[in-house]
Amino acid sequence: MNKINLSQKIALSLGLISFSWTMSGCGTLTQETLNKRIDKCLKEGPYYKSDDIIRAAIKNNPGVFDEGALRYEVIKKLDYRNPSHRTMINRLEEILLKFPDSKKAEDTLLLIAWIYSTGLENEEKALEQYERLIEKYPNGNKIDEAHFKIYSTNLAIFDKTKDIKRLGKAMEEIEFIIANYPKSKYAPLAQVRLGDIYKLDLKDNERALQEYGKVAANYPEAEVWVIDSFFSMGQIFEWNNEDARALDVYKKAINIAKKSGELKLATDKAANMYNQLGDIENWKLFLSKGIRIRQDELSNPKLTKNEKASVLNDISSIYERMEDYNKAVSIKEIIVKHYSETKGAERALMDIGDIFRYKLKNYEKSIEHYQKLVNFYPGSYLAESAKDSIKILKEENTR
Repeated sequence: MNKINLSQKIALSLGLISFSWTMSGCGTLTQETLNKRIDKCLKEGPYYKSDDIIRAAIKNNPGVFDEGALRYEVIKKLDYRNPSHRTMINRLEEILLKFPDSKKAEDTLLLIAWIYSTGLENEEKALEQYERLIEKYPNGNKIDEAHFKIYSTNLAIFDKTKDIKRLGKAMEEIEFIIANYPKSKYAPLAQVRLGDIYKLDLKDNERALQEYGKVAANYPEAEVWVIDSFFSMGQIFEWNNEDARALDVYKKAINIAKKSGELKLATDKAANMYNQLGDIENWKLFLSKGIRIRQDELSNPKLTKNEKASVLNDISSIYERMEDYNKAVSIKEIIVKHYSETKGAERALMDIGDIFRYKLKNYEKSIEHYQKLVNFYPGSYLAESAKDSIKILKEENTR
């Protein structure tokens, strides 16, 4: 039998190491190792063999592992979106019955609710699970999430039924989160969604602007939702033909945007506002900023070829808007040359043909690129359009 020496006892008492016997009784079994064994079992099947692994781990390592949490993770990793939804729910309910104090008990209830809502499309039963979580674990760490799920589920029901009581309940829940969980990750999102309800459902744009304004004021660190609120405010200003105010909030979004996608969107919106205001100099300036942002994005090694082709297409489109058609064509030629296996290459050839045809009036070049599309991508949905364009251009040139 293995014995623990004095130095190990001291380390254990100080929490410096995690010590437990393996299922075979020799060595240590860590949470990571156990998770790997369970994952292998789930991958190779049958999944119920994971029960044997868990039982052995608990038996040989008393007090080390949270059995309820382990069993929850097994169910979570299974494909619970298949027809055996009821079986999954029954197994999760069994976990709650046997291990009500597991650290994953609240997550188990949330998963049951998710299966009811998404798998069985029974939103009422899902709501029951969220309410059950709130009642059973009033001091838990998932209460804010449960309230947010009650909001989103009631709003989904309202969208289907137009039952105004459901909208009222949705508003009640997000207002509860804002008032009682100001530090929750759901609080800034709840504030945005309250603005959305006033804008989209109640058609009260003035109140919507007030609610959106509170996002930046109360949650300045929640940059994603602050930017989202700025975009929503800008949309309302655009609806009201208040282009200068729309431009102001879009520029605020640019100042705090860190992620490429948000920065691109904010810059494009600002450029559009300058265009509507007739400020051509700043319009071109912000379009140029949009190009630089996208050029920086191309340096990301994680981008796939399709994604790179898409970014290049965006850059080309901006040059088109600036009426620099030769530059637009040169960018699209890069897509055709270096990303020929992507859908973007098909689109690029069609676009080049269109630019030569409609903008540069070079019909010979236009036919050349339409023909390349037909030759290189005969199965493309664009091939027929290219053939029609070639036929029309040739007929016009023979008149």
